[in-house]
Amino acid sequence: MTSYTEDVRVDLARALIDRLRTVNWDHVSWSEECPEAMADRMFASLPTVFINDPAVGACFTTRGLVMWRGSTRQAIYQERRSGRLLGFLHGKKIVYPALQFSNTGRPLLELRTLLAKLRMPPENADQAANWLDTVDPTSEESPRALLTAASIRQRDSNRTPELGQVRIIREKLKPERLTTELR
Repeated sequence: MTSYTEDVRVDLARALIDRLRTVNWDHVSWSEECPEAMADRMFASLPTVFINDPAVGACFTTRGLVMWRGSTRQAIYQERRSGRLLGFLHGKKIVYPALQFSNTGRPLLELRTLLAKLRMPPENADQAANWLDTVDPTSEESPRALLTAASIRQRDSNRTPELGQVRIIREKLKPERLTTELR
């Protein structure tokens, strides 16, 4: 039997490995960042606050979101104020539940619809947990269930195909294109 700490470490390592699969390496600026800075950004993509009582789950701090998304504190604050992000006060910090984000750090599309139905956004972890687990009578699902399902759909749609599923098509080059492309 493994300890809780070991389970968390395994989950974090698994999350980091999943994030590596989604990196668009063509858009990584190799000249501007040293490997340590890139590693810092990758670790920032992992939630840093876990709220178990009440059951909110993994959350990001504002600092973590700034680092992961390459954004500013002001931009994140503005997204929260305008109802595009779910954030609330936990202790002395504002935290953002991780289940509202895609693998790239962008809010899930379903979040905006859910937040639009809220009269008042949650101010603390108790209110957030209560809202996340309140079942909507029309859809018969809770916001937590809807966001989890949306996250799974998004992750599955971005999955890299297996090599056996890939078919490489090579275009036959005409002689005039061949000489142009070789120049």
